[in-house]
Amino acid sequence: MKLKFTLTLLLFSFLTAFSQNEKSYTISVEKNASLNKDGYDMTQHNRPKYISSPFTEESPVTASRSQNNTTSNLSTNPDIEAFAQLTLNRWGVLTDMDTNGELFYNAERIGNTFTVKTYDNDLEVVENFSIDVHDNQLGFLMGEGGNATNIGFFNIESWSFQTIFDAVTQNDQLSNKFNRVATSNGYKYLIGVGQPDEENGNLYGVIDEFDEDGTLLNRQRFLLPNDAILFDPILTRYALMPNLFSQRDDALHYMYLYKQQSQDNSIFNNVLIAKDSTDVVVEFRGDTPNGNITGSTFLRDGNGNYDKMTIQYEPSASGMLVDFYRLPFDDNLGIDNQTETKFFYTQILLKIC
Repeated sequence: MKLKFTLTLLLFSFLTAFSQNEKSYTISVEKNASLNKDGYDMTQHNRPKYISSPFTEESPVTASRSQNNTTSNLSTNPDIEAFAQLTLNRWGVLTDMDTNGELFYNAERIGNTFTVKTYDNDLEVVENFSIDVHDNQLGFLMGEGGNATNIGFFNIESWSFQTIFDAVTQNDQLSNKFNRVATSNGYKYLIGVGQPDEENGNLYGVIDEFDEDGTLLNRQRFLLPNDAILFDPILTRYALMPNLFSQRDDALHYMYLYKQQSQDNSIFNNVLIAKDSTDVVVEFRGDTPNGNITGSTFLRDGNGNYDKMTIQYEPSASGMLVDFYRLPFDDNLGIDNQTETKFFYTQILLKIC
């Protein structure tokens, strides 16, 4: 498209210059003669004349334009040579955590193997290593009449389905809240269940864990108040980063939201971070003077590491309250007695005018 646009401009300039060389009386005579005819037809008169152009596919514009430029011997000077040459697929600059310097790198993916090389300032190879990777995937809930009957995960690079299984597994109606996380030998799927468990008068929100082939591995349950209205697991890539919330162990900690109804029938949100029903790291409530919880965000430090999170509240219709917390919570929440330990956080009130 860019080449075509350039050709149009050049041809237009060439046509203008050509027309200026025509005798003015010829244009005048032709115009007067055509206007005096009955049934004047614009398609037959004053039609542009055909002009041959050197700008054809065999003679690219770039080649023609280069003839007008000053010739340089710099690119062909045998005394000037590149000191290194790399064939790059993906490349960039990394920060060396030991020296705080910069390392140039390039990477190449062949199949499910990702090879990475890093270089020093002289472009000498510092490290050369390979890691196994998996296809990027798309997830689908499939069915008819608004009812999901199957769930499938599609490999983009391989252009094939990894797995398709029933959207109802062991009486669990799977929802559209899903993601996958890495394991020691691959990955597993995490999928929120649409309906809570009711057992011995208790209510539990559920996240199902499946292996790569769709086999159910575990049902992770989280205790909810009996008046909870909705359980909503937050399964984004950021909330599922390893050791984001706690570094006490390598166990996955989940972030989820549940809704409750207050005495005045208003609905408010509560956000929890927990490993399971018995190991809750922290709970943020939406029925405090701060107002209802409206969102949360993860923030990075200067090295690109996620080390802070926010909880946004809405104390009124004209303002927003934002609390900032440091991650992980291990240093900020007492492990022995969490109720008596203060948060280290910053609070900002934003007013909407």
